[in-house]
Amino acid sequence: MPQDVGVVIIHGMGSQKKEFAVPMVERLEAEIRKRGANPERIAFHALWWAPILDDKERELMNGMLSHTRLDWLRLRTFVVNNLADAVAYHKSYAMPDSQNERPVYTQITQTVAMEMNELAKKVHPTSPLVVIAHSLGCHIMSNYIWDTQQPASEPKHVIKQASPFENCETLTAMKTFGCNVPLFLLSNENIEPIRFPGDGIAAAFPQATPAQIESVAKWTNFFDRDDVFGWPLAPLSTAYGKIVNDVQVNVGGWFTSATPLSHDQYWTDNDVIRPIAASLADILALL
Repeated sequence: MPQDVGVVIIHGMGSQKKEFAVPMVERLEAEIRKRGANPERIAFHALWWAPILDDKERELMNGMLSHTRLDWLRLRTFVVNNLADAVAYHKSYAMPDSQNERPVYTQITQTVAMEMNELAKKVHPTSPLVVIAHSLGCHIMSNYIWDTQQPASEPKHVIKQASPFENCETLTAMKTFGCNVPLFLLSNENIEPIRFPGDGIAAAFPQATPAQIESVAKWTNFFDRDDVFGWPLAPLSTAYGKIVNDVQVNVGGWFTSATPLSHDQYWTDNDVIRPIAASLADILALL
């Protein structure tokens, strides 16, 4: 039986395990139950794209170390696993595909499309779509949604999918954290966000009033001031300011919360988990 809400969870930079989203989902489900809602009505789906670059990054490190002695190996590994992801993805954005090699942008975008198709099998064709994204994953999902919103005549990396859900037409909520989208927009003359919420959101809530729909259609961007990779979004432009609510949080433990290590601490922190769970419970209440 199809579930009522589809939630895609996408990771960001760095080497990630396939089970990266499990701790967050467990915390979210527990918090949703506390609010009297049934998390079994929600299809959570982890979008794991790390394998696309993991082998290449490993080969880079091994190749370098086989030819010369390098210091600060842990820091070098961190730089390769994190910054190389962003560089490879962004640099290949405008590169044409060839028979011999698909740009990283295309590979990741096709992975997103495939995983969205898998999630769509678990929900109704017009179920609300909720995106939970971290770090580079915020930019990846923003680009994917942007591509789906372009006219069919425009060249895109995404082929239109079968259902409104897959086409992101029922996009209801965005929950981003450790978001580095601003860093990728430096070369853009016009900074324009995706259309939010989705154009077909009304079909996702056939029994709700426009005011009720507006109450759950929220883009919340969590950022920690100590996270050098995480930024607010509203200051980017007037258009961003109209659709994004930036929320400052303090994530992590006694050591990590006051350092750039806070970048990886959003996933199970109550400052992030509880608002997201409340949002999901509110969405369920309208269905």
